[in-house]
Amino acid sequence: MDDNLQCLNVLYLGATGVNPPLSFYSGKEDQSTSSVPRRMVSRIISTRARPPGGGAEPGPGPAFDSKEAAEVWSLKPLGAVGEKPRFGRRLRARRGLPFLTLCLMAWLVVPESPALAAVTLIEDLHYQLAVLAWRDAAWVRLTLNRLGPGHFVAKAIGEPKGLFKFLTGERRERLETEMVWRNHRFLPLVYREESWRHGKHRLNEYRFDYSQRRLEMWQDDDGLGLVKKWETDLLEPVYDPLTGFYNCRLGIMGPTRSGETGAIPGIPYPRPETMEVRLGPKTKAGCEAMISLVNPVFEDSRGVVFAFLDDRLLPRRARTTVYGITIRGILLPESIIMPPGLRELTVPVPVPARRPPGANY
Repeated sequence: MDDNLQCLNVLYLGATGVNPPLSFYSGKEDQSTSSVPRRMVSRIISTRARPPGGGAEPGPGPAFDSKEAAEVWSLKPLGAVGEKPRFGRRLRARRGLPFLTLCLMAWLVVPESPALAAVTLIEDLHYQLAVLAWRDAAWVRLTLNRLGPGHFVAKAIGEPKGLFKFLTGERRERLETEMVWRNHRFLPLVYREESWRHGKHRLNEYRFDYSQRRLEMWQDDDGLGLVKKWETDLLEPVYDPLTGFYNCRLGIMGPTRSGETGAIPGIPYPRPETMEVRLGPKTKAGCEAMISLVNPVFEDSRGVVFAFLDDRLLPRRARTTVYGITIRGILLPESIIMPPGLRELTVPVPVPARRPPGANY
């Protein structure tokens, strides 16, 4: 193939994404196979070959060298100098068709990302809260999801409703813990306390660095960005309320018999704290537990929660008092309850790199 035919072949391939048919080289247009007539490409070549000062179009001349062929790619689609191109949009659309087709095929064929496909809902608890005369004053939702082998996230979201929402300044609360299953217990990696009130946002984020044996607290006030506010040595494992809750649910931590009191070390900010759980007498329906912990919603306050637990240590009913006001909660029927003996927790998983050598937690 001579240089002219090579140039035509390049132009046709760039415009359509396919090799030209034989009729294209013969000079006869085949409407069924050729989407870019030969005279279009010829016009592009002749337009580029026109002298800078204008003048008549030159006749057949010497073949294009490599430099001239490369310059053809910089031409605007069709049209003489100063003429508005009529087919530019059509050619640009045709050039993009092969690429769009490949993107569509990749979207249909490539499997879903493993990180997204691995997310599994384990538990979804819905509670209705009653405050004073409001039987449906607020709602709380607690979820546990499996992100991957030995990797979980727990979330608790609470929000008042109706008139109570207005009285509390449209306050919303959100607790979230990213945790791992290690040595037959949950250990937190990142714990977040997030709240909104009167249009202001606040976030406390606790980061557990087991490789460096450090615990850091980062704070963001009203969207100004996370700033490290506090850090301490992480010599022994400590737990946030969500991690401690699920460790107790599985019978790993806390009391095991009536009358016993179990102590769970909490996050030592701003001072060392301990979550305490005491089990009352057991009945056929379950037992009552008294839980004492720092209230993450109301700062500098330590609350006592009385919860009625079933045989799986799931709180069915609970009550607490905040600032002299009694709040009662009840588990709703639409809740999805974690099955006993999670299979996800019995599968051996590799030890994360953040665990220090020789650590016993």
